[in-house]
Amino acid sequence: MAPPASFFLRATNGLLLACGVALAAVGGYQLTGGDAELPEVPYLGAWSGPLLLAVGGSVTLLAAVGCCAAASHGAATWAYLLALQALYTALVGAAAACAMNYPRVAEYVITECEKLGGCPSGDVAELTADMQAHLKLAASAAGGLAGFLILSQAAAVASALSSKRALYSDIPTSAFRGGAAQFTTA
Repeated sequence: MAPPASFFLRATNGLLLACGVALAAVGGYQLTGGDAELPEVPYLGAWSGPLLLAVGGSVTLLAAVGCCAAASHGAATWAYLLALQALYTALVGAAAACAMNYPRVAEYVITECEKLGGCPSGDVAELTADMQAHLKLAASAAGGLAGFLILSQAAAVASALSSKRALYSDIPTSAFRGGAAQFTTA
C-alpha cells in the first residue's frame, strides 16, 4: 500500500495536470482567433494566448514530474523538489513585490493619468481602489500558493523517505562456506 504522502502527490498533481491542459487549451483557442467576439477587450489573444500556452505547458510539465515523483522515487523526486523550490521562490518574490508596491499605486495612477492629459478625480480614486484590491488579491494568492507548495515539498520528501525503508529480514546475511564468506538470504 502506498503511503498517504504518495496519494497526496498523485491527487494534487492529477488536478494540476488537468489545470495545465485547460490553460494550454484556452491559450491555443485564443491564438487561433477564438476570442474575436470579445470587443470590450481588444487584442486579448495577442498577448494572453502565448502567455497562457506557456504557463499551461509549464504547469503540465510540473504535474507530470510530480506524478513521476509520486510513483518512482529517484531523480524525478529531486527534479520535482527543485522545480517546486524555484516556483516557491518566484511566488514569494511576487507576493513581496505586490506588498511593497501597494502604497505606490495612487502615485502610479496619477502619473499615468498626467501622461494621458488628465483624468477625473472620481476615476483616479476608483482606479486606485481597484488596483489596490488586485494587488492584495495577487499577494494573497501568491502567498497561499507558496504555502501549498511547502506542503507539496514535505509530501514529496515524506513519500521518498517512506519508500526507502527495508525490512530487517530482507537484508542479506553472511554465512561461512568453504573458506569464503557468501551472502545468502534467509
